[in-house]
Amino acid sequence: MTLKTAPIGMLLFAWLVGTASAGTILDVNTHGDLLTFTDTGTSETISMTNGVVDFAFQIDTLLGPAFTSFNGTLTFNASTTAQATQSGGNDDESNWSGSGSLICTNCSGPYLNAVILSFTFGSTGSLSVPDNAGFSGTFQDSTPPANEVDMTSPILGFGSVSEESFSVGLGAQNAWALANAGSPNFVGIGSVGSPTSSPTNAASGVFTFTSDPLPDTVPEPASLILMGSALVALGLIGRKRLAGKSSSNH
Repeated sequence: MTLKTAPIGMLLFAWLVGTASAGTILDVNTHGDLLTFTDTGTSETISMTNGVVDFAFQIDTLLGPAFTSFNGTLTFNASTTAQATQSGGNDDESNWSGSGSLICTNCSGPYLNAVILSFTFGSTGSLSVPDNAGFSGTFQDSTPPANEVDMTSPILGFGSVSEESFSVGLGAQNAWALANAGSPNFVGIGSVGSPTSSPTNAASGVFTFTSDPLPDTVPEPASLILMGSALVALGLIGRKRLAGKSSSNH
């Protein structure tokens, strides 16, 4: 009987816990210059604390169908002590590490003001911006190597995910440049009017989180109860049939 009922139970579980192929999980938009880049002289940092953002999952979750928009707050902190280098008209910095978390401020039920996604990364994160020539830029990191990017969520299961990554498309308040034009390897990337101006910059960001395969969607409590009830019912049916066969054999 176990052999007959197990496939039905597995189908129920597959219905409640979905898995898909690789792709984008979540987009987060800061809608403003909320990311602060600061050259301290010995390191560079990126900071953002409880910045107001909107976000949308590109897969169905407990919060709703794909592409449903939500409001939230994002915390993001990163740092590196690697010196900036110039290549192909870009200023590049490596060896970034840090963490972040996203809180939903307009979700319903237990997810109101709850952390929807948290992540850590490092130390192979990278930043690339045009040198004294533009306002865009990219920050990114990915797993593998193992545990380079580690995402956790109360509504998504990352247990079967082998590759995790995120990228941030940047739109700066000022054009990017090395904080000290006379020292191309100076730590940090700063704002310009002239390359020797304040070694800070502010930027908006669009965060994109991806994985391969996509994470499992965690069943809501009601679905868990439904699945449990269905499996219990299957068990009772199996017992009844087994009892019937035993009676007929006597």
